[in-house]
Amino acid sequence: MSFEGALVPGSERGRIREDTWVVNVMAIQRGTVHPNRYIIMSGDIDSRPSDASDGVTDAPGANDNASGMAGVIEDNTFRVFSEPTPFTDDLDAHRRRRTTGGEVDGPSRQIARYVARITDQYIPNLDAIMIYRLDRFGRGGHHRPFNDRGFPGVRIMETHEYYLRQHQDVRVEDGVEYGDVIEGVNFDYAARLTAVNAATMGSIAWGPPAPANVAIGGAVRASAFLVWDRVEHPDLAGYKVYWRETTAPQWQHARFVGDVGEYTFEGLVIDNYLFGVASVARDGNESPVVFPGGVAPRR
Repeated sequence: MSFEGALVPGSERGRIREDTWVVNVMAIQRGTVHPNRYIIMSGDIDSRPSDASDGVTDAPGANDNASGMAGVIEDNTFRVFSEPTPFTDDLDAHRRRRTTGGEVDGPSRQIARYVARITDQYIPNLDAIMIYRLDRFGRGGHHRPFNDRGFPGVRIMETHEYYLRQHQDVRVEDGVEYGDVIEGVNFDYAARLTAVNAATMGSIAWGPPAPANVAIGGAVRASAFLVWDRVEHPDLAGYKVYWRETTAPQWQHARFVGDVGEYTFEGLVIDNYLFGVASVARDGNESPVVFPGGVAPRR
């Protein structure tokens, strides 16, 4: 375990009025096959009272965004927020998407789809709702700084935030309770969302690295073909190709194609579908799907 922090200067006009150390606690569990591959799971304690600059009044932060209270209401769904394409993409990448597609298929969006698939596979009676936004309207979260630096990341949280329990002084007014206290936490719901995170991280960690340099071709012909760089992994079984209609939010079809570096879809017009590739281990664990980042040379 280690600590990382910075001294944030105080400002009379900012939320932090006095010089304050903001510290992160980090723990690392390295893998044995690919110790330099990493998945980051983060959470923050940033509960505050009604006044955002009040650093004195008690703010318990039992659940911060009151997911437990929301869980009491619905208890069967959660939201996954994800950006559509990397914030760090350059102008050439934007121009390429105009002709090859991929406007909603960036790495973060593929992680979000992966979360939904793993939830369906391992967590009964819990459904992921895909929210095609970086974060809540006009707000930000602790995954955004990673996105800003080019790292794929998503936000997992309850379906309906309960604002009376969020960023409020602990009090009772007109019989209504305010504040983020322990009584507002639904531990069963919180445990299931924790299981979603654990299952997702475990599946990615046990699966092979994702294929690199995925490219696609097939213009003006009745077939589409994918090519990619094969990965090194002792338990690699091969690769799975995915495809869906251009208006579908989730991957609709998949086919295991073996330990190869290319695949051709005969009789499938490239204009009408979107495609991707994932690596597959012998035990069935997969990498997230990789959307083609370039156009393959014409054959």
